[in-house]
Amino acid sequence: MKVVDSKKKKLSLAEIVIMHMDNVGTGDIPMEAAMFSVFQEFQMKNAMSVQYGNTVFGGHSEPNGTQMLGRVFNVDTAENYINNMLKFAANIQKKGITHYLVTFDKEYGKQILPVLAKLKEALSPLGGNVGVGISEDEEDYMVFVLVPKKPIKRVA
Repeated sequence: MKVVDSKKKKLSLAEIVIMHMDNVGTGDIPMEAAMFSVFQEFQMKNAMSVQYGNTVFGGHSEPNGTQMLGRVFNVDTAENYINNMLKFAANIQKKGITHYLVTFDKEYGKQILPVLAKLKEALSPLGGNVGVGISEDEEDYMVFVLVPKKPIKRVA
């Protein structure tokens, strides 16, 4: 899996999405179609995309809604990834989002579960939480983030 430390080299949003897809694959969908779909999704009404370090976060919510269904494209180091997630959580907190849901392929559990544990450590004292479940087909982790009400100020 290719990783680029954002403290040494910051990639563009497009570079991150493409590298992430190279790392994890696109299933039966051709790379060009998958990229087009993602960038089109980022342009949809009530969608957002934001980059912190070499991580791109995307999401959809109802107008003035408090819940967001998201996607994450990461090619940053684990340490930076945690900081990037905290920055994103602070961003959606300011937008009034209280609940964030994202899925990850179960195959990447060894890499993602320790990072999510650190995110939980950072959010819990503020009243937030991170829960992880398994999808019905048992192929994905479902990650539920309760965004705390107290301001997220610190970085991991």
